[in-house]
Amino acid sequence: MAGRGSWSARPRTAPPAVALSAALIFTVLTALTGCGSGDSGGPADDTAGGSPAAAAESPGESAGQDGQDGQEQPAGEDTDEFQPPDLAHKQFEGREPALENLGEGDWGGPFPHAGAEFWALVHHTYTGSPEDLTAEGFGEAFAGLRPVHLFMSFVHVGGEELTGVDLLKQTGSAVWSADGEQAMGADLGDEGAALPGGCPPGGAERDYALGVEEVICMTYFLPADAEPAEVSLFTGQENELRWRLG
Repeated sequence: MAGRGSWSARPRTAPPAVALSAALIFTVLTALTGCGSGDSGGPADDTAGGSPAAAAESPGESAGQDGQDGQEQPAGEDTDEFQPPDLAHKQFEGREPALENLGEGDWGGPFPHAGAEFWALVHHTYTGSPEDLTAEGFGEAFAGLRPVHLFMSFVHVGGEELTGVDLLKQTGSAVWSADGEQAMGADLGDEGAALPGGCPPGGAERDYALGVEEVICMTYFLPADAEPAEVSLFTGQENELRWRLG
């Protein structure tokens, strides 16, 4: 048993001569065939080639990243805070809000509202006595667009076509006088609510407590086919719409 154990251990321990012969044979074969240099060069080439490959991939990846960055930049611009067109806005300091000297198509602001500042587009300026301000023809003038007034943090949007006072009752609204005071304002979307003000005001029975003779209507537009909902005025989609109108 000991002999078998001793014999079985011999193959596991190669004699020095056998190991030397194997090394010599490998060296000769390497010299004759060049396979060894190819093999040894292979990994070296792989390593060397790997670096250029990695370098080649690196520009590709960086280019891809640059491309992604390029694609992400417009998205970043879309999410940036809205800025009115340079040639279309007027800014006044020391008045909140400051509406004087604004005309139709002008951007006014910034206006503080709900802890934020935003800009508004003047779409109509009405001058005269309250009795002269009517809503006649208002709906027809803006067919296809739903007017939404900027001085409400939330507005009520209806999907059906409305005109005149019926349209005004579906929107939150506020009207500001030229001296920067709020002349009137109410959430007209509440069912059964009176119509104390609107854009434009709808009749001589309106209560103008401040006795203003000029009001400036700051409005915002949403598509007429919008689903009935409460829509925040401070989303990127509406900012985009506001930009197009500007």
